[in-house]
Amino acid sequence: MVQVMIYRENLFMKTKKFILDAYENVEYYKHIYSELDIDKINSFEQIKKLPLITKPELQNNYSSFISNRIKYIDQQELMIRSTSGSSGQMIKIIWDKKDYSRALFNLWLIRNKVYKLNPSSKFITFHSMNFKQNNINFAKEMSTFHNGINLSLSKIDLDENKMYKYYKEILDFEPQWAFLQPSMALKLSDFLYQRHLKLPSLRYIELTGEYISEFDKDYIKKILNVPICNMYGCEEAYGIASECKCGKMHLLQNNVYIEILNDNNEPIETGKIGDIYITNLNNRIMPLIRYKLGDKVRFTGESCLCGNKSPVIEVCQGRYLGKIKLPNGKSMNSDILIYPFEVINSIYNNIILKFKVVQKDINHLQVFLIIKDYSCKKNIEKIFIRESKKIGLAGLKIMFIYTEKIEQINGDKFKYFESEI
Repeated sequence: MVQVMIYRENLFMKTKKFILDAYENVEYYKHIYSELDIDKINSFEQIKKLPLITKPELQNNYSSFISNRIKYIDQQELMIRSTSGSSGQMIKIIWDKKDYSRALFNLWLIRNKVYKLNPSSKFITFHSMNFKQNNINFAKEMSTFHNGINLSLSKIDLDENKMYKYYKEILDFEPQWAFLQPSMALKLSDFLYQRHLKLPSLRYIELTGEYISEFDKDYIKKILNVPICNMYGCEEAYGIASECKCGKMHLLQNNVYIEILNDNNEPIETGKIGDIYITNLNNRIMPLIRYKLGDKVRFTGESCLCGNKSPVIEVCQGRYLGKIKLPNGKSMNSDILIYPFEVINSIYNNIILKFKVVQKDINHLQVFLIIKDYSCKKNIEKIFIRESKKIGLAGLKIMFIYTEKIEQINGDKFKYFESEI
């Protein structure tokens, strides 16, 4: 009990220091905290009275969220991570590479202790796009990053021939672990199972970015014959919680301070589902304090036999990707749609505030858009059609619909893609 109290006190001091640094260096917080006595915060209860931040507020005041610290950092020491767009709102998050390494540290402690991996352990990922010198690029089929440690494979237009080509590359690369979306882990497992193939060097798989059922998780584990762990995170903070060997999601408290609030923005009791708000304790270039992620989460109140004393959470409504069906009978994950929106926003300075794509039938997509400047509509449509052809959507007819509001369905987390087929 004493150990828990000391840890909570340390977490409070770290959170307070982070908030004070943001107040001193970030224009947005200087403004919204101007009438508050920030220096005299002495409890989590006072932190819980600070203003909440939403994604639209971050988008609309983007430059004001960037710390003055950026002036003193070499551009080569900065990196840009783009949010997944699963909420229909894509945001570029700027990190100092040193801060990003600190955010990774707690996950590496787990990977090393439990799975005997280290930052030089080779791993595979799948991508639809990448950033080169912090600019978006249409990714090559295969790329290596981090001094050859990461082999990243394109998930665009994955047919049997390409999967077999990738399989041979993976064998030659000899990765020790894989960092995958569940949908890609399932696709890889299906390919290996149907052809009686193995990946002998693989020792561990970490899943992230989408919801996965226990049934599918067990299937992947059976086919690949390695331990599997879920990591719940976001580009705004990186790791939020990591699954232990008992199957419980433990908070990474050195990375984030989280709150779970009800619809009235009040703290919710343990066991009940609410909206998760985070304070990203390691990103001093773009600090986000009491920021709404858009996921539904609950504190379970459970203790765990693994020995980790960090609170256990359950992600109740996460990111679930639908399938786009193509006229040629193939299908692809809907996250591929994020690519053309990313290209447009990189060209027109985040002109798209929110988007949603609806597949009406096998031949037609409707693209709903909220944008800043309607004079750019023709160019937006031209770029979207051009870039969508690159990712295999050439056979679909696209209708663009501009609106002031895009509705959420049934109170769930907003879904950027829906299929009516």
